[in-house]
Amino acid sequence: MCIDKASTTTVLVIEEHDGIRAALRGLLEDEAFRVLDAADAETAGPMLDHEHEHVDLMVINFALPEDAVAEIVRRATTSDPELAVLYLVDAAPADDARLRVALERARTAFVRWPLSFDDLLVEAQVLLSGRIG
Repeated sequence: MCIDKASTTTVLVIEEHDGIRAALRGLLEDEAFRVLDAADAETAGPMLDHEHEHVDLMVINFALPEDAVAEIVRRATTSDPELAVLYLVDAAPADDARLRVALERARTAFVRWPLSFDDLLVEAQVLLSGRIG
């Protein structure tokens, strides 16, 4: 499933587990995305601040510390309101009030664990379609 202009699209993956982060990087690179990755929100912050980096999609593990997730998403979407955010989650929005609030923002979606790479790519395509078309 190759997305048009994927090679010009940058995805920032924020995932604490090295193996999962590497798998996500490989999957996205196989689809011709440019991928940046970080183990936590603190490490990801400078990647968003770099004036020559433009992140189109942030893929973030919703299970990271609550304050860290909220702060990095707030910071990133304040500087770029069009940034697409894809949360990797354990529960459906109906089961998690914090996730329901996060999903109220436009250009936001979620994929549930156990992670389906196909679902992730479909959600990425939907989120990015308005931005790279």
